[in-house]
Amino acid sequence: MKIRTVKGKEVGLVMFLGEYDPKKFKKAGNDTRIIVKPSGGLWACPFVPDKGSKWIEWCIDNDFVPMTGDIDADSPVTFIRLKDKAKFVLIDSFEDLANVLSRFEYRPKDAPDVVFELNRYINYEKLFSKFDGIYLTDRGESATRLTQPSMYGWDVETVFVSDKSAVKATIGGHIESRWIDEIKNKHDELIRSMDDEGWREKTRCT
Repeated sequence: MKIRTVKGKEVGLVMFLGEYDPKKFKKAGNDTRIIVKPSGGLWACPFVPDKGSKWIEWCIDNDFVPMTGDIDADSPVTFIRLKDKAKFVLIDSFEDLANVLSRFEYRPKDAPDVVFELNRYINYEKLFSKFDGIYLTDRGESATRLTQPSMYGWDVETVFVSDKSAVKATIGGHIESRWIDEIKNKHDELIRSMDDEGWREKTRCT
């Protein structure tokens, strides 16, 4: 079972919500509390010109306040260019996740057995000894969100950087008000379409 990978050059420009400080970067490993997510590292998303990133969109749509604080115009972000040859594990399907688990499965000694009856988890510490991070695509997130095993809790398309050595260059920026406006406009359009009488009529149970 082959683990698919993608190079940093192919991932393209990513964006981190907040100010990047390499001195505060903690090398990634296993998180015994959350398990499905790694500890440390850097959580980023591919840059989307009209709305910043999928993470910004998800936070606004779900009224979620991230650890970096409220999402407002002028909130700091960091644009990151990854090293061309940095190697990221690609999860673009459920099969990709299954292939990763076939080689890198994590079972902490103190976790109750019932946890592993419900899911299986990635051994991030071992995985990141060979790779520079994970690229969970939008399609991959959808395909593994409610499965067993799953990536439930990653929430959106994500580029997780496990070690700062994979970072080629950074430049600081800020959230633009037009990103927020675009996201809120699309959200309002969706709500209006769901409230439309025709939509209710079509979906009414008989």
